[in-house]
Amino acid sequence: MHIEDFVEKLKLLAPSKDSLKKRNLPDDFINRFIQSYHCDAKSRINLDFYSNDVILKLLQYYDCSKVEIGIVTFASEINEEENFYQIGNVEQDILALNKTLLSIEVLDYANTNYIIWKCASSSSNFLDALLLCTEFFTLRVIDFSLGDDNKYLLERVNLCTEKAGGNQYRDFYKMLLGYFD
Repeated sequence: MHIEDFVEKLKLLAPSKDSLKKRNLPDDFINRFIQSYHCDAKSRINLDFYSNDVILKLLQYYDCSKVEIGIVTFASEINEEENFYQIGNVEQDILALNKTLLSIEVLDYANTNYIIWKCASSSSNFLDALLLCTEFFTLRVIDFSLGDDNKYLLERVNLCTEKAGGNQYRDFYKMLLGYFD
């Protein structure tokens, strides 16, 4: 996946103002919510290091700090650690790109040696899976009942797991999408 593809697809998944107004939501909430689907091009690009990794390039060229996909958020700047790059958060825990495997993981904020969830085999696979999650969250805003439809949720979990690279990532998407069997 190219960074521009992710940026455009994410933006296209934003619900319309009209669909949100039907839910009697305040205008300021609607505007913030729609902004959470936007990655803004940075006016000043920080190229502290060179990488072909899709997420590292995305965060170098775009400000994705307003993006919220469920409880996944992106960092405004990449934080390089010894074994990983911190690329965002999952609630308070660390969304990380593993430097050795180039996989995406969620690390415990208090013990970064502990992997809470494995998220995807690569950055590109992770972004593909996140777009599927975003599509689900957008549809759920329009139709609240989708969050209670276990069959539909399981289908989404399976699609995301496949995009992420396999069954070892399933628990992350079950958590993110709220599927409890």
